[in-house]
Amino acid sequence: MSFLHEKTPREAGRSDGVEAGGGQSQNAAMKATHDDTTFTLTGEIWSATYPLDELPKWLRWYRGRKARFPKAGNSYDATIAALEGLAAELGVTVDGN
Repeated sequence: MSFLHEKTPREAGRSDGVEAGGGQSQNAAMKATHDDTTFTLTGEIWSATYPLDELPKWLRWYRGRKARFPKAGNSYDATIAALEGLAAELGVTVDGN
């Protein structure tokens, strides 16, 4: 399962971060995929793979960057939305979620 996000869930008019039909939206701005032990974030110019148990840590980190650097505007939104979608799919609870 993968999650692709163009808009934040709020902008898309949904609260779960997943668009209707197939569990993914149609933009390749940020994609989060997983297997049994890892998850991978794939952006337009980069990708990185992390242990699955680090999902809450990375979601907190990206939320923290957005809060700490407001001049970055919406640059973290697609990553946060992809991570939130993955966390929701996996039933992972994250502090502040």
